[in-house]
Amino acid sequence: MAILKGIYKFFSSFLFAAIILILLTIVTLFGTLAQKEMGLHGGVKEFFHSYGYSVFDASPFGIPIKFPLPGGMTLMFLLFISMTLGGVVHVKKRVRGIPNLIIHCGMLFLLVSGYITHNMKRDGYVALYPGTSTNRAQSYKDWQIEVFELGENDEAKQATVIPWENLRPIGDEGSQVFTSKAWPFSVQVENFYRNARPIPTSAPISAEATGPEINGFKLLRRETDKEVAANFPGCFAKIIPADGSDAAAELILSGTSDRISPDDAAMLAGFEFEGKKWGIQLVKRSWEIAFNIELEKFIFEKHPGTTKAKNFESRIIWREDLEDEGKKVAVRMNDPMRQSGFVVFQESYGPPNPGPGEQMYSQFAVSDDPADYFPLIALIIITIGLVAHFVWRLAEYISKSSAKRRAA
Repeated sequence: MAILKGIYKFFSSFLFAAIILILLTIVTLFGTLAQKEMGLHGGVKEFFHSYGYSVFDASPFGIPIKFPLPGGMTLMFLLFISMTLGGVVHVKKRVRGIPNLIIHCGMLFLLVSGYITHNMKRDGYVALYPGTSTNRAQSYKDWQIEVFELGENDEAKQATVIPWENLRPIGDEGSQVFTSKAWPFSVQVENFYRNARPIPTSAPISAEATGPEINGFKLLRRETDKEVAANFPGCFAKIIPADGSDAAAELILSGTSDRISPDDAAMLAGFEFEGKKWGIQLVKRSWEIAFNIELEKFIFEKHPGTTKAKNFESRIIWREDLEDEGKKVAVRMNDPMRQSGFVVFQESYGPPNPGPGEQMYSQFAVSDDPADYFPLIALIIITIGLVAHFVWRLAEYISKSSAKRRAA
C-alpha cells in the first residue's frame, strides 16, 4: 500500500510535471531539427507521433552521436496523467481553487482534442481547373490499387480496392496475393517500391532498372524522397487464374501512369481475362466529402518583375448536391471555408511557372477533423478560469488593502 501511495505521490507532484515539460521541450527541439533530414512527415511521425522512443542522429549537424528520446505521444499521455492527478484529483477542494480547477479541466480537454485529431482526422487535397468540380478529396501519401471491369464502351464499372494498409507491408522484395468475390482471378502484387518510375526499354536509363520487362517497359526504382508527397510508388502485378495456372497477364503499376501518354498508360494498366476487358491502376486513396466544390475562377498575382506569388485565391461554388444552385465563396491563403465539419484551405497552385496562356489549377487542402472546434472550446474554458482567477485575486487584494487602511 505504501508503494502505491508513493507512486501516486510522484505522479501527482510538481517534480513529475516539470520533468515531462522539460522532456517535451527537448523532443520538440530535436524533432524539429530532424525534419531537415527526414522531411516534415517523417519527423512528425518519428518524434511527435511515436508511442515508444525515437533516436536522434546528430551526424548531419557535425556531431557524430546518436541518443534516444521518448516518444511525443507517450509524453503527452504522461502529461495527461500528471495534470489529472496533480491538478484535479490531488489538489485541495476549496472555493478559491475553483478557477485553477477550471483551467486544468480546459487544458485536459485540449489534450483530449489533440488525441482525437491525431486518430480521426483525415487530411487530403483537391486540385481543380477553372470550370471543373469534384466531391472527392485525395490523400497526400496513401495509395491504393483499384481493379475494375470495363464495359462495352470501355467505361469503368464498380472498382474493388486493395487498400494502402495491405500494400505497404509488401516492401521492396515482398509479394502478396489478393482475391475478391468480384474477380474471377487473383492479383499477385510484387516489389512495392515507395518511389519508382516506368521507363521504356528504348531509353538508355532503363539499363539501371531491375526486374522484368513488361510491354516494353521496366520499373526504375528511385531514392525515396524525404517529402512523402513527392514519392510515386510502383510495383509489379500478376493476374493469376483461379485454377492456379501460369499468370494470364503481367503488368507494371505506377503512380505516374497519368503522366505518360494515354497509349502507354493503357499498355501498363489494361488486360483481358476470359474474353472480358479489365482495368487495374495504382492511384491515391480518395474519399467522398459532404459537398461539391466547383472552381469558378482562380486569381494569381505575382510580385512585379519576379515569378514569386504575391497573392493567389479562388472563387468557388460549393453545393450540397448537384441540383443545388450553390453558394459562391472566396477562399484565400489565410481565410479558409468551413462546411459540414470540413475545412477547405487555399494551399497552392500549378504549374509553378506557367507559360504564356497556360491554364493554371488551384489546389485546396481539405481537412476532416471531428475535433475541429474542440481547441476553441478548450481556450474558452481556460479563459474563463483565468478571468475568474484574476478577479478572485483582485477582490482579495482590494479586501486586504481596505482592511489595512481601516486598521491604520
